[in-house]
Amino acid sequence: MAIAMHGPHSQHIVALVKKLEAGSPEDDLLPLSCAGCGKMQEPGEKTLQCSACKAVRYCNATCAKRDWNGVVTPRGVEEPHRNTCPNLRNSMMKAPDMRAIAKQFPWVREQKDGTFEFLILRSSLNLAGTGRNFGRWTERPCCNDRTQYISGSMLLETQHLRERQGWLLPGAHIPWLDFSESPQPPPRPLPAEFEHTWQNCYGWRGLPIESLSCLLLHWPLTVFRLLHLLHLAPSKIPSQRRQLIVHYLGAEKELDFLPIYGELALLLPNTDLDLVFFGPGVPPLPKEAKKKPGGGQFWDGVGLKPTSKLPDAMIACNAGLSSYMEWKPAVVASRALSIPFAVTDFNEISVRSDISLVFKMLPMWAGMVQWPVGRAMTRSEQQRVEETPGAHFELGLNPFMHLGPRQEVNTRVPSSVSGFEMVVTPAGAHSSIQSFNEAPDPE
Repeated sequence: MAIAMHGPHSQHIVALVKKLEAGSPEDDLLPLSCAGCGKMQEPGEKTLQCSACKAVRYCNATCAKRDWNGVVTPRGVEEPHRNTCPNLRNSMMKAPDMRAIAKQFPWVREQKDGTFEFLILRSSLNLAGTGRNFGRWTERPCCNDRTQYISGSMLLETQHLRERQGWLLPGAHIPWLDFSESPQPPPRPLPAEFEHTWQNCYGWRGLPIESLSCLLLHWPLTVFRLLHLLHLAPSKIPSQRRQLIVHYLGAEKELDFLPIYGELALLLPNTDLDLVFFGPGVPPLPKEAKKKPGGGQFWDGVGLKPTSKLPDAMIACNAGLSSYMEWKPAVVASRALSIPFAVTDFNEISVRSDISLVFKMLPMWAGMVQWPVGRAMTRSEQQRVEETPGAHFELGLNPFMHLGPRQEVNTRVPSSVSGFEMVVTPAGAHSSIQSFNEAPDPE
């Protein structure tokens, strides 16, 4: 039985759905907060906007001046806007490219503030809610008590959803994995010159551009994109079958979409992919739901034995490396042990924060992290970590992001689920990957 997803603002959603169905859609804009005092701005309320970055708004000139010089809080003085304004301005310049990605689809509608929102569209098609009735589209309640919701709980059921039950889309709009029921033949392997765009992906998959499947396909396609950045997604079929061990960090809501990750079997032919999930959503699922144990809540290497083979790659979607200290062991290990590592994040500001804060702190973190390999960190491993602050990190737009941009509550900085990508540790950055039981360096 379906669980009601939208409590307090269900009437608002119903009203917007009725207007959409009547042919007079209305924008569903997020309210903004004043960057000076934090007050939520009422619809139609006159506000001031920073003329340089156009990313923040204020109640009045007093709040603008307060933010420009640095807002005083009980924890001290926050970063003055005069310091962050240039980065915010640069981030705002990414919005046209993000809109272009969304406009590959004729069914998207740009709102008056340049953002995109799909909850109302999905609600009108009964694709927004929590529970089995919503198939692959099930998601955590946005208003009701979330503490009782377990991501991936449908994996524990004895009867799993078939393709039609899961996608709830017209047959021609479904990215089939069970081709015994599919109206389309299986796609051929990706061509070597395959360009990473949604239109090319749809063409390869035989999907009409009217299909809404990209709103969920962005999860496995983003994994494929990160493996491509790490040179682990070959442009042609490997001549010999290979095994690829990938540790997926920070998983939570992704557990609801696990069947969709079967798309990677088509994207990575002749490959035995071992995708091990770590994250807040993993521990609540009983161990008996899996043929073999998966990861834990956070990656710390404890689950790996001293003689274990290291993963071929580590990835994380919407990571926020600089926001959570739990990332320390994974980031340090990826650099010290040369494990290729790539992440996505919601917006460019967050990625730049990862670069400026996390990697400058890596040498200090290396001394704080409990090294889970049964020995001390070697001199060469320590050097790999310490050389990181001088390294150059590339960031870019993820072509398979969830269609955006979608603004945030505190700024108009364009944001999207897995909107931006960055390689933390490139493939082949140092020596070849070895086991945790690597012999220490000679004195």
